[in-house]
Amino acid sequence: MKLKIKIVTICLLFFFLLSNAGCWSRKELEELAFVLALGIDKGDEGEFILYAQIGKAQQEAGGDGEGGEIVVIEGRGKTIVQAYDQMFEIANRRLFLSHARLVIIGEELAKSGINRMLDFLQRDIRMRSTTLIAVGQGDVKEILESQPVLGGITGLAIKESMWFNWERSKIIRKELYQMVRDVKEGDRELVLPIISMEGENIAIRNAAYFQNTTMKGILDNKQVLGLLWLVGDVRHGSITINPNPRDPRYITLELMDTKVEINPVEGSKGLVFHIKVDQQLRVTDDQTNLTVTQIEQEVNRYIKNTILETINLAKEEGIDFIGFGKRYRRKYPKKWDEDKWTKKFQGAEVIIKVNSIINREER
Repeated sequence: MKLKIKIVTICLLFFFLLSNAGCWSRKELEELAFVLALGIDKGDEGEFILYAQIGKAQQEAGGDGEGGEIVVIEGRGKTIVQAYDQMFEIANRRLFLSHARLVIIGEELAKSGINRMLDFLQRDIRMRSTTLIAVGQGDVKEILESQPVLGGITGLAIKESMWFNWERSKIIRKELYQMVRDVKEGDRELVLPIISMEGENIAIRNAAYFQNTTMKGILDNKQVLGLLWLVGDVRHGSITINPNPRDPRYITLELMDTKVEINPVEGSKGLVFHIKVDQQLRVTDDQTNLTVTQIEQEVNRYIKNTILETINLAKEEGIDFIGFGKRYRRKYPKKWDEDKWTKKFQGAEVIIKVNSIINREER
């Protein structure tokens, strides 16, 4: 009997605690404004501008804002934290920034350096490590306030588009923890995808490359693909090649399995990077009369030239955003010298061997 009373008492107590916890959570949710995307930029007078995209409709019901209307609020200040504090003067709820899926860095801020921004995201607001990061060209607020073509909330739509295009080998994808790693390790410079407005639509293409946390230039789409091959991040998607520039007939091929090996070798004649690419493909559209062997040769040439274009840009700029330093440091840790790496990188020879294999059964 006593045992039964104890069990009933424990069950009632447990139920009471759960009920109170649920009410408290609901109250907490009602006091929070869930930020779905964050924008950080610099104004004309050098002040910091912080934008927070907040989901309105679902937030009112205690959700995360998906599928509802949005509002973008902003704060300005001499420091990022001051801009953050000013947003609280506008918002009637406590901002919950660690919920954000996306951070857009304005181009002006990126060109002036992102060190302080990194501190803010990591320490001041404890942003989740998997938050996607991108550089915004043009007005960051306009990007956050825009309406996606297929509906939905901008921050969430951009996040999904970035994942989709990364799977198609169209863009570089970078999460917060990866950005911090690239900045801290010092053997590979940072590269971030670029978001911009084209008319009324959002476009995600090209990439910004950095040196010492400062944006220095832009990679076009072909150079981004070359970088994806170099870092072993080509996944799926397709390429279209024109075997003869004087003959406007094209071949489109689906990218399938990819294997990339990069081996730095330092000898008496200096440093040589040996790059081997094994690429399996499937022909999806062929306007030519080339044989399978001829198509494979054309693909070999295309991949080699695409990779070389990316490497040549990095060497000309003296910015190792392709990660050769990381591979060299791993193989020759005792010879690694970060201060002398740029000169060594620019003088290195590169030998590329590509082996393309067309799936003949589906040709």
